[in-house]
Amino acid sequence: MKQVCFYIMFLLLALATNAQKGHFELDGNNMLLRVEGSWTARQLDSVRALYDIPYFSKDSLFKYSYLGTLANDGWKIKKKRASQIVLKRSMVEDWGSWNNMEIMVSRIFDTQMDDWSDNKWTTRVFGFNEFSVPSVRSVSDSTSEFRLIGFENASSVLLSGTFNNWSTSGPFLNRVEGGWSAIVPVEAGRHEYKFIVDGSWIKDPNNELKISDNFGSFNSVYFKENYSFELQDMGFQRVLVAGSFNDWNESKAQMKKEAGVWRLKCFIPDGDYQYKFIADDRWMVDSKNTCKQPNEFNDYNSCFSIGEKTSVVFELNDASNAKQVILAGAFNGWDEMSLSMKKTEKGWEATVPIRKGFYAYRYIIDGSWYTDPSKAQCNSSEPGQKDNFVVVGPNYHFVLAGFENAQRVSVSGSFNNWDQAGYTLKKEGNTWVLPYYFEPGKVSYKFIVDGQWILDPANPIKEENEFGTGNSVFWME
Repeated sequence: MKQVCFYIMFLLLALATNAQKGHFELDGNNMLLRVEGSWTARQLDSVRALYDIPYFSKDSLFKYSYLGTLANDGWKIKKKRASQIVLKRSMVEDWGSWNNMEIMVSRIFDTQMDDWSDNKWTTRVFGFNEFSVPSVRSVSDSTSEFRLIGFENASSVLLSGTFNNWSTSGPFLNRVEGGWSAIVPVEAGRHEYKFIVDGSWIKDPNNELKISDNFGSFNSVYFKENYSFELQDMGFQRVLVAGSFNDWNESKAQMKKEAGVWRLKCFIPDGDYQYKFIADDRWMVDSKNTCKQPNEFNDYNSCFSIGEKTSVVFELNDASNAKQVILAGAFNGWDEMSLSMKKTEKGWEATVPIRKGFYAYRYIIDGSWYTDPSKAQCNSSEPGQKDNFVVVGPNYHFVLAGFENAQRVSVSGSFNNWDQAGYTLKKEGNTWVLPYYFEPGKVSYKFIVDGQWILDPANPIKEENEFGTGNSVFWME
């Protein structure tokens, strides 16, 4: 047990040593974090990334002494001044048992946790709203109106949520008949929010959807819609919709009848989907949708797509004597039948519409799987195998300069489960480059230069890891 304690102390000291000077320190049995009121937005982002506290709000701390999720981790306010607040966390309480020590270590060093349902804006989940009284409505593709019903005697009401980084400086709601209202910019997706009524944080009393705020209360959840299912009423008593977007759940997504039409407005992530309506326990396709695909019951499902696609040309300049070449990859569910390539003078070719993202793929030549050695490769999910990969619509570029004599440079990180081989960078002049596409969130990574793992020399933001060697970090907005 003593060895374990000493090891954890060593790790914490490593954290303190690598932290920005003056922000984090050890004081006896306590950890201290100094929060400066003068921090700019960029400095605050750096501190959030460095200490893995992405949803920490400086505004909330200075105005209302509100710690948010930090309180759930044991942080308390030790000293508060107009320009600086010192936070304290006891290490003795955390180390009261072996289980607590394990939790402590995992919270400090487990940078791979990525629970998109936990207090985050996300475009990764299907959902729809459930209001007892409608208090939030979509106004346009990019705005929504939030209403707080009642509270007429309040002096001020603010709106804070994932769509404005939990700001406590606005927007202010305007007085309207029966309550308060504000129209704010909101992107399509899943959002969390609260109202701040005369300094007190409250969830929306008319919103049935809520999630723990990790502070003993709840945040309200709002889905900014991007799709609407509709079915003309034919005397049905109850109608639901089930599909690949909700794992064909037969009971959850109930539609509502409005002026002779059953309708469900919802948010659906980008993707290709199949679905059916369930009208009074009878499964039926969408008669107004001409897109249909066969299913395993010798019947059909309705189908649709969400999100823009880019036409990507795949070329294979080998296998000139082959009779058939099939293209299979993550973009089509590794379907071994549907994407037959066309023979050309140089080899084989296929044009495929694909959404933004990273996709592994391979060719099937006359029934045998094949990886093109002339194209970028990554480790396959099959042990000992390689896949080719393509990046569509990149929004980030990994760049490593100063290693012009290296034979191979790759990058690995939280986005590929720290694959030992990594994704190969391409040499362009004296610089190694790899375009990539990231969803919003935290990314930790390292370059691998001829087998040696190194930090990104061009990125000043780093965090400690379990090996004491650090990882480079950035946040994709």
